[in-house]
Amino acid sequence: MICACCGTEIKGTFHGPYGLDKYVCERCWSDPCLFFPDKINFALSNLLKLQDVDVVTNSNVAKFINLFRRNLDQLESNIMEVWKAMGAEMLEIDAIRLIQKGMPMYVGKIKAADLLTVSAIEQWSEESLDGFQREKFREKTREIKEYLENCPIAMIPSLLASFREGSFSSINHDFGILRLPRRPNAISLLDGQQRTGGFNEIFAEIQELQQKGPATTQKEEEKDLARLRELMEYEIPIVLIDSKAVAIKLSKEIPTMANVRPTDVEGAFFFIVNKTQKPVNPSLKDELAYKTFAAGITGIPIIEKEKWRTEVVPIANALNRDVSPLRGLINLGGIRGLGRPIRLNSFVTSLKPLFVNNDAFRELSQEKKKAFLKSYWTVVKEIFPYAFNEDTRKDFLILKTIGVYVLNHLADDIFSWCVKAGKDPIKEDCIREYLMPLKDFNWRKRDSELAYLGGQKGVIQAHKILLKALSDKGIIEAKDRYDELNQKNQ
Repeated sequence: MICACCGTEIKGTFHGPYGLDKYVCERCWSDPCLFFPDKINFALSNLLKLQDVDVVTNSNVAKFINLFRRNLDQLESNIMEVWKAMGAEMLEIDAIRLIQKGMPMYVGKIKAADLLTVSAIEQWSEESLDGFQREKFREKTREIKEYLENCPIAMIPSLLASFREGSFSSINHDFGILRLPRRPNAISLLDGQQRTGGFNEIFAEIQELQQKGPATTQKEEEKDLARLRELMEYEIPIVLIDSKAVAIKLSKEIPTMANVRPTDVEGAFFFIVNKTQKPVNPSLKDELAYKTFAAGITGIPIIEKEKWRTEVVPIANALNRDVSPLRGLINLGGIRGLGRPIRLNSFVTSLKPLFVNNDAFRELSQEKKKAFLKSYWTVVKEIFPYAFNEDTRKDFLILKTIGVYVLNHLADDIFSWCVKAGKDPIKEDCIREYLMPLKDFNWRKRDSELAYLGGQKGVIQAHKILLKALSDKGIIEAKDRYDELNQKNQ
């Protein structure tokens, strides 16, 4: 029998079959750089036998934990079942239990190696609109790694995380042992993604050094490996929330929260902790504020202050998802590199005059509000098709921030003009009547009148420029509105 990997004759133990009667020798199968499907069960069975799991020195275990953590949404169901079977092996954390408004919280410590074993990140998904974590910045995690390695007083604040499976055993009143399944995804990080990422960078370097093997590992590299392994013993303070217990309590006691899920609780905590931190993308803030509000979780001042935004977000999501002129053009989570020119935060903010100040519009149902915006932007695309073409849109301002702001301000005007004239503002013909005179307006980025306008003052000025252009084309309503704004700004 010939090894399908190295091509030598197999003597003794072999593994397979893989594919069409292909087998490999023991040496190839044991190579940590090579992957074979049945290695997963082998590594996991070994993991289950360990009394104290050492993810640092056991390269097979480390490899599969890393595989699981990075591909939670792609792994096959049978692998998931294997991980679930690990529930009998528990991670024990010395913890102090706190009760806040009847909800349990635990304060304890966890080693970096254990943290990487059991933690997962609920990453924001542009497709499913699930998750809540912002994107991880590699530069930031590397900075943390360097800080942990080189700073003589390298200390980090506590992480905030949640769990849905676990138990607490009291030893002395509120001091005891918190037991969690020792498996990936046992806890979800709510605050501390970048800090955890720093330890993940250290873990990755350990794996690289291990893969070189003892024959090629020099003394200096062995010294580095020992230093890095010591960092994996780093004790990290951690606050753990029982999100399942919180969700159950809320659903039982507050009627409006009857359908609250643990993920809603986690997203709300993430939002509360990060609402004032600049690194959280404004568009992701809007999405999380909406999801938190939609879950029935109230009493968060920053959401209550601008509750109208939670009404716009699902409309924007639908326009970006459904068949509409804005399909695939709105960047919902603020993730860079998607090629979606309209930032959700800008789109929402630009609609404030329509959703807050326009009494007639506020009386419409959610579906009719969406229908108006869909009709409005359909006409915009019809009149200015070049601004929506993927190859040419970058040369025009319509889908840039200034263009979105001024056109949505104009949408407020056109809606009011239609209502005042007794016309149906949702009908495209009515909208077209007011927008068509702008057909020859210059939207080119290089020489438009709007090209150098920015900020809210720029939006006001751009709005007046469009009204003046419509007024010059004989739109009486535009002239009246232009005069009104001029008088207001004097």
